[in-house]
Amino acid sequence: MANKDKGDLEIKAHKNIGVSDIMCSIRVTTVSIVLLEQAVSFLSSKKSKHYKICVVLAHTALEVEVSRVEFAYLKHKGFADDKIENFLRQKTNIARENRKDAILLFELITNHKLPDSIDFAKLRKMNDKRNGIVHKGEEATKQEAKDAIDFSGKAIKALQIVLGGIGKKRIG
Repeated sequence: MANKDKGDLEIKAHKNIGVSDIMCSIRVTTVSIVLLEQAVSFLSSKKSKHYKICVVLAHTALEVEVSRVEFAYLKHKGFADDKIENFLRQKTNIARENRKDAILLFELITNHKLPDSIDFAKLRKMNDKRNGIVHKGEEATKQEAKDAIDFSGKAIKALQIVLGGIGKKRIG
């Protein structure tokens, strides 16, 4: 079932084929939402405690959404796909070195300030936790997993609003 609050689109199709009718539902969503839903699934699992995976999935979901927004804006400005992909790879390297430069590049690309709802202290905390898990083998608590999922969900929703404003709103 599609969740319109998450940005999903649900399509229902009905087709007559010979003597039988086929009814199906197709859910159209984004990779970031699928990753976030998987993180939620792991968090709510009674069988095992995959809190580290939840943090990494939530972080990855947010990174995917940022790239999706930036790609859409650059595409809208007329850049070729291969040029955009190359640029975004370079931007990822810059982001690893300096988050402030990454934020500035986002704002330059989209001509939008990042939404106020994105709390940079929480972003830094989630990023540090993700890096600790991936690079140092650190553990994560259930609360850290929940916080990462909640933060990423809110940030993704805010970014989807930015994406909907291609060519409309300017930094001011």
